[in-house]
Amino acid sequence: MDKESGKLYFLAVASFLLAIFLIYEAITFEKSYPEYDDLLFTEGPLSDVNFKQRIRHSPSSLSFSISGDNSEFVYDPQSGVIITVRDLMKAGSDAKVGYIEEGRRRRSVYDLEIDGKKVRSYEEISASHKSDQKWSYLLIPWMLLSALFLFKAARRH
Repeated sequence: MDKESGKLYFLAVASFLLAIFLIYEAITFEKSYPEYDDLLFTEGPLSDVNFKQRIRHSPSSLSFSISGDNSEFVYDPQSGVIITVRDLMKAGSDAKVGYIEEGRRRRSVYDLEIDGKKVRSYEEISASHKSDQKWSYLLIPWMLLSALFLFKAARRH
């Protein structure tokens, strides 16, 4: 096997493994995404609103606290309209948050209301996450076809 065939086989295997990973992610996403009835709710005045602008490969992030609660609430950028949500969050505003416990004092936001107005509903956040997931369904066949094409090219080489 020459050097060129080796590179093609490597790319074929990498493409195939990426397709397998995307299939796994697609299957587990539906099982791991919380249902509305699984959300926990808390409310109180907002404090410590922290927004980090996107830097190179790191997406923007938004986290906040609720007075009297030591937890960090995290609004995922995949939940959509992160800048709009950031602009509506003012320290001292009353918030009602639907969340899931992610670990030690970290809570992921799946429903958000500020000063009695719904900012992002569970349905909106869910739809945003699921629309991002659609890309993996489009990538899976492409990665499998790429792997097949690369395997054939490596054999001919």
